[in-house]
Parts: sequence; C-alpha cells; structure tokens
Amino acid sequence: MIPLRPSLWLILPAWFCCGCTGDGLPDRAPVSGIVTFNGRPLAEATVTFLPASGAQAATGRTNGEGRYVLGTFSTDDGAVLGPHRITVLAHGPDRPLRPGEMGSGIPGELTRGDPLIPTRYFAPETSGLAREVVAGKNEFDLELKD
Repeated sequence: MIPLRPSLWLILPAWFCCGCTGDGLPDRAPVSGIVTFNGRPLAEATVTFLPASGAQAATGRTNGEGRYVLGTFSTDDGAVLGPHRITVLAHGPDRPLRPGEMGSGIPGELTRGDPLIPTRYFAPETSGLAREVVAGKNEFDLELKD
C-alpha cells in the first residue's frame, strides 16, 4: 500500500464528490413549464428529459393546465444539469381491443388509448425538442403542433 500525504486526505473527499449534491447524486436543478398542443394546454401528458450525458432521465406529468414539474430520483427534485432531448407522450383513455388487435385473451382487456398528439413527439430522435438545464430555476414551455 502506498502511503498518502496528509494533504491528499483533505482533497480526496472533495474530489470524489465533485459534480454531486450532498446526497451523492448528480447535480440537479428545478425544471418546470407548460405544455401546449396547437395553442391549448395539454393535460395528463408525460414529459421526459433525456440527458445527453446518459445520466438518469427526469420525468413529470402535466396537470389540467398543462403544467409539469420534473423529478429524477424523487418527485420534483429536478433534472440533471446539461443538454437534454425531450419527449412528450399523451394518450386518450384506455380502450377495448379492436377487431384484429392482439391481446392476452382476457375478457374485457383494455389497451392504451389512441395518441392525442403526433407520435413524432414520443421519441427523442424525432420530437425536435431540446433544452439545456442549468444551475438555478429552469422554466421551459413546450409548444407542440400538428
């Protein structure tokens, strides 16, 4: 074992925590905003921020006014700092299977409702949505169109 200088014992803990919050997780910042579709608030949509760094994604759900607040490791704890690509998912209410659709065969089975927005917003490669999360408060309104 190689002995360390006493001054290194003071630096090592700070070096290991660099870029982390006091909870040992990556630095995050609050992120919120309003999602609209064709000028109207989009309720009950799932908003996901996917960090370019590959860190844990942040998600939030819109309320009746289209407002969302993101959480990464716990509810409303924000998103990891850095650039993100964004997805928005919005489906109608669950519905019965249509003739020809595959299911489990359980009588009365329901499947996810039809998309309420264009499916291009469902994938980060096609959504066209991206934002940079910085230290401090981040307010990102997302305007979706047909």
